[in-house]
Amino acid sequence: VTEGYPLWGGYGNFSRSPVLQPGGVAPEGSPQRIYDVLTCWVANLEPEELEVVGSDPAYLTSRMYLHICSEWLIVMEYATTRLAHIEWELEKEQWRGPYGLEETLSKLQPWQRRIPLYASFIKATKHELECRRGSSFVPKGQWEDIMTDIDGVYERVDALQTRVDKIMNVATAITSIEQSKK
Repeated sequence: VTEGYPLWGGYGNFSRSPVLQPGGVAPEGSPQRIYDVLTCWVANLEPEELEVVGSDPAYLTSRMYLHICSEWLIVMEYATTRLAHIEWELEKEQWRGPYGLEETLSKLQPWQRRIPLYASFIKATKHELECRRGSSFVPKGQWEDIMTDIDGVYERVDALQTRVDKIMNVATAITSIEQSKK
């Protein structure tokens, strides 16, 4: 591997999906950096959206919440994968690192600290959105979608917290067994 690429091919597109006509194709070459995506969306706002911006400039950042959710989902997938690796190491002694159980536990401990922190970030995002309920900040028809996404991300982080706790209980039991053998 000589260079890296953004996970999932970069950021999504703020624009509405184009309608495909017979023989038509969707536009290619969408921007990959979040700033470029936001700039492209703002440059192509519909007239009714421009009116909303005049009364509520915060509307320009409203679509960021959709991307925040997608970024959190990527983090949750990564955490799920790493926890699966840790579980595998605990189950299969031969897959533990050169320092054995201690090394596996050292991989688990950061997740014990991070997951509650992630949950607090997501909770704060939800609170911020709930404070803006009823404003023009969230595009019409998207409020429930965004709140559903935020709730889904929070449920996933909560499930990860439960999983980390269970893995820690298993690791503690394995440590006790190993100590008993010695």
